[in-house]
Amino acid sequence: MISGRSEKGRRIALWLALLLPALAQAGNWQQRVQQIAGHAQVPVRFEEQQYRFYLDEPLISRGEMRFEPPSRLIRQLESPQPMRLIIDGERLIRETADGERREVALDAHPLLAGLGRLLLALFAGDPQLLAGRFDIDYEEGPDQDWQMGLTPREKALQEWIRHIRLAGRGGILTRIEIVEVNDDRTVIRLWPADDRRP
Repeated sequence: MISGRSEKGRRIALWLALLLPALAQAGNWQQRVQQIAGHAQVPVRFEEQQYRFYLDEPLISRGEMRFEPPSRLIRQLESPQPMRLIIDGERLIRETADGERREVALDAHPLLAGLGRLLLALFAGDPQLLAGRFDIDYEEGPDQDWQMGLTPREKALQEWIRHIRLAGRGGILTRIEIVEVNDDRTVIRLWPADDRRP
């Protein structure tokens, strides 16, 4: 016969066995953000595919991106047309190849603002800022592969973005997928700038 005390102890041990992996997983995403920040100042190449309901084929753009602490993100587009987009704090600056320069508040472009603030928080290694703006779901796979799902908590962002999914290996961010509320989506692949893959 099992006493009530030992049965209660078994239940507690079972709950701890179920709960501890989830707690460890929750802590891992914060460590992963710190690792991403450790690689943030290394320039990366990107290919961005925008899937829009009114287009038969995705819009594809390519270029290079770099982070300059504490809050400057530079995207140098090479195609389909050369252009430089800079997120500098709360400003969005657009510079074209012919020398035209335009500066607006970042909030004037909600989708770009959502992505820009997410990347700035990641590259600055700020898990508290991420947790304040998104509900976070994190999974680790083999060989340090990981995925992180982010669901907006801020109402202004919820009007535009349904969720964002990040993927990577170790401290390297390799893929971003943004799904908008109308089911349009953007997929961005990232790789080291010294790898000149197509």
